[in-house]
Amino acid sequence: LLGGKNIPLKDAAKKTGGIDVLKAPTALSNYLPEIRKLLVRPSVPLGEARLAAFLDEASELLARLGIEVILPKNLHRELKPRLVLSAEQNKAGGALVSYLDLPSLLTFEWRVAIGDQTLSAAEFNALVRQKSKVVRFKDKFIRIDPDELAALFKAASRPAGRALGANEFLKAHLSGGAALSPSAQALLDKVFDKKDFPPPPGLCAELRPYQLRGCNWALSLLYAGFDCIIADDMGLGKTIQAIAVLLRLKADGLCGGGKRSLVVAPAALLENWERELRRFAPSVSVRRYHGKERALADGAEVFLTTYQTAVRDKSVLCGEDFALLIVDEAHLLKNARTRGSKTVKALQARFKVALSGTPVENRLEDMRSLFDLILPGYLGGAEQFRGEFRRPIEVMRDKDAARRLREITSPFLLRRLKTDKSIISDLPEKITTDEYAALEKEQAALYESVVKVNMEKLDRLSDNKEQAPARSALILQLLTSLKQICGHPRVYDKESPALSRLSGKATLLLTLLQEILDGGERVLIFSQYVETLECLAAIIRNEAGEAAPLYHGGMSQAKRAAVVDAFQNGGGANILLVSLRAGGLGLNLTAASRVIHYDLWYNPAVEAQATDRAFRIGQKRNVFVHRLITKNSFEERIDAMLKSKKELADMTVGTGESWLASMSPSELRALFSR
Repeated sequence: LLGGKNIPLKDAAKKTGGIDVLKAPTALSNYLPEIRKLLVRPSVPLGEARLAAFLDEASELLARLGIEVILPKNLHRELKPRLVLSAEQNKAGGALVSYLDLPSLLTFEWRVAIGDQTLSAAEFNALVRQKSKVVRFKDKFIRIDPDELAALFKAASRPAGRALGANEFLKAHLSGGAALSPSAQALLDKVFDKKDFPPPPGLCAELRPYQLRGCNWALSLLYAGFDCIIADDMGLGKTIQAIAVLLRLKADGLCGGGKRSLVVAPAALLENWERELRRFAPSVSVRRYHGKERALADGAEVFLTTYQTAVRDKSVLCGEDFALLIVDEAHLLKNARTRGSKTVKALQARFKVALSGTPVENRLEDMRSLFDLILPGYLGGAEQFRGEFRRPIEVMRDKDAARRLREITSPFLLRRLKTDKSIISDLPEKITTDEYAALEKEQAALYESVVKVNMEKLDRLSDNKEQAPARSALILQLLTSLKQICGHPRVYDKESPALSRLSGKATLLLTLLQEILDGGERVLIFSQYVETLECLAAIIRNEAGEAAPLYHGGMSQAKRAAVVDAFQNGGGANILLVSLRAGGLGLNLTAASRVIHYDLWYNPAVEAQATDRAFRIGQKRNVFVHRLITKNSFEERIDAMLKSKKELADMTVGTGESWLASMSPSELRALFSR
C-alpha cells in the first residue's frame, strides 16, 4: 500500500515528502509496472514472484523517494539465519554414565535456524536456490540475505574443519547454538544434574557454606565425566575444598585403597600441602615425590611433587594412571609450549582438579592453555582461539565475544571473590592507597642520565624484524634500571650508601613505618628485587632501629618456614621484607594488617597475589595496602595506563611488562621523560 491506508493517489503527495506522485508512475513503472493500475484501483494484488521482486528492488527505491511502504510483520525485519548443532538420541544407544558417553548416544548434525524453526537439509537447500532476499518459508514469506544464507550452507556442508564431537556440541549447547530433541535434552540435563554431597568422612574441619558448595560443584562435574578448575579468589580456601573432594572420592572407593593420587605444586608449597593434608585429612597417607630418594613404590595414597620434578621424571609419572590429579597454582601452565605445561597435561588421571586464584594472569591464551588440562581441545588450538576470542576481546573489546567465552567456560570454572559479601560476610575490608614519592636530587640526575644513554641506543636501532629482539631487550633492561633507581640508587649502581635521604621512596617508607609501628601493627613490604630488600633492611635497622627479616627464594625452605612462623606467631619482628615472586604463592601472613608495595609489578594479578598473603581467611582486621609510586617518572605514567585499562583487567586480561617493548619511539620518550 502506498500512503499507508488506501489513500487516493491524488492525495498521497502529502504523505510522500512533497513528491507529486501523479508524475511519478511513468518513472516508477520500470520497477513497479502495477503502479499505473493504482490510478484507477484502490489496490493491486501481486503474485509470489512479483511480490519478491517488489520487495527486493522497488520497495527500497520508493522508501528513498519518501514514499511510505508498509509491510506485514514477518517482512518488516530481515531474519538472521544461524548455524546450530542438532542432536538426536540414537535408537540403539546404551546407558548414559558420563559426558564422555554422549558421542555414542547422540547423533549430531549441523542445521540452520531461522527464527524459532530449524531447517532440514532439503529445506535449507531449497532456500539457497531461490537466491532472493524474499523467500517463501513454510507458509509465509521472510526476508533473508542470500549471501549470508549461502555462506552458512557452505559451512554446514563442509564439517571437516568442525568436528561434530562432544566438545563441539557442548559449546553449541552452552552458547545457545544447539537444537535438542526432547530425548537429547533429557540426556544433557542428566549430565549437568547437580548433586548434593554431605561433608566427607575423615575431614577434620568444618567447611564454610561456600566451600561446601564449591566441593559439591566440583564433585558433580567429576562424577559427570568432566574435570574442573576451582579459581576462587586468593584466601578463600581452594586447598581445603580440594582435600574435601579427595576425601569424598576416597569414601566412594574412587581414591585411596591402592588408587594413588598426585598433587603437583610449586616447590615452596609442598610443605604447606603436606601440613594441610595431615591436619585436615589425617586418614590419608601422604608422601613427597621430590628430592633424591623419591619413589612411588611405597603405600602412600597421595604423592606431592613439583612442576620441575614432573618434567625430570616424565617417563615415570606419565606411566602411572592416577585416581586424582590436583594441580595447584595451575596458571603456571599458561605457556602451552613449555615442557612443564606439556608434561603436566600428559599426566593420566581419572579425575583432574586445577586450582588457581588467577586463571588468566596475562592473556586469554592463559585460559585456553589451562582448559587444555581439564578439557583437551575444548577451546581449540592457539590460532583458532586467537581469531575467535582473543582478538575480538583483547583488541576490539567485543562484549558479545566475551559473553560467549564466559558461557562456554563458566560451567567448568568456579570463580568467587572474597569481596563479594554474598560469598563470605565475615572478612574485613581491603583499603588501597597510592602513596607518591619525589625523586631526590642525585636520584633524579641518575634517572635522567640512564634515560638519555638508552634512548640514544634505541635511536640507533631500526624497527625492522631483525633488530626487534635487541630493541625489546634494551627497553626491558631500561625498565629494570629505572625501577631500581626509583627504589634506591644503591640497587642500581651497587655503590651508593644505604641511606634513606638518597631515595624519595625510602624516606616515604620510613614515615609510613613510624605510623604503622606506633599503632602496634605488623607490615609486609614487597619488592621485586632481593637487592632492594637488603638495602631497605639496612636502612630500617640503622635509621628506625627495627629488625626487618627477609623472605626470598634464595633461602632454604626451613629458613623461610622459620621466618613465617616467627612473624605469624609474634615471636619475631613486626616488619617482614618479602620478595614479590617468592611471597606471592601459598603464604598465610594474616598477622599483618598493612601491606606496602615498594616497587610496582606491572601485572595487577601478581600484585594482588602478594597483597592477599594478608587479606585472606583468618584476617580479623581491615587490611591497608600502600602502593609507592615515584611522581614525574615512568612509574606514574604506567600506573595511569594500567588504571585506564581497568575494563580489560576486569575481564582478567592483564599484559605484564612485555607490552611496553612494542611502544613506538615517540611513545617511549613520553613515557620515560620527566
